[in-house]
Amino acid sequence: PVTMRGVTAAYLFANTLVVLEVTGEVLRQTMERCAAYFTLVDGQPQISQEFLLPKVEHYNYDFYAGLAYTFDLRRPVGSRVVQLTKLDGSPLGDGTFRLCTSNYRATGTGGYEILRKCPVLWRGGVEMPDLTARYIQMHSPVSALKNADMRAIW
Repeated sequence: PVTMRGVTAAYLFANTLVVLEVTGEVLRQTMERCAAYFTLVDGQPQISQEFLLPKVEHYNYDFYAGLAYTFDLRRPVGSRVVQLTKLDGSPLGDGTFRLCTSNYRATGTGGYEILRKCPVLWRGGVEMPDLTARYIQMHSPVSALKNADMRAIW
């Protein structure tokens, strides 16, 4: 069973949501930051020391819904995103997109400086634990969502 204590434990910080207007290139750059979360040790993926020292920063790894993407961990950091499309496999194209992220991430912290420059389309006022609890209450039982296709090659 899901408890409010469990939901609160999943969110260490009192973040709210922000919707940014981004380009495909911005998405690619933010995903490159995520791909840097991994390193290969003896051919096996592990968490990069950059995200572990001087403090553990798992919260600076993001997962993207609505997209299909592949990281090639054998490539140098900064050039690991080898596939990035819409979830249906169609190209992103040259337009803009709405990226829903945390207010923390929207400030550009955690290695996502490029997001600081993006136009803000909307700011929410409800903290994530409360939004999550509301969603669970309204949609219980919650079924698994298939809203992303993330792969890693190593």
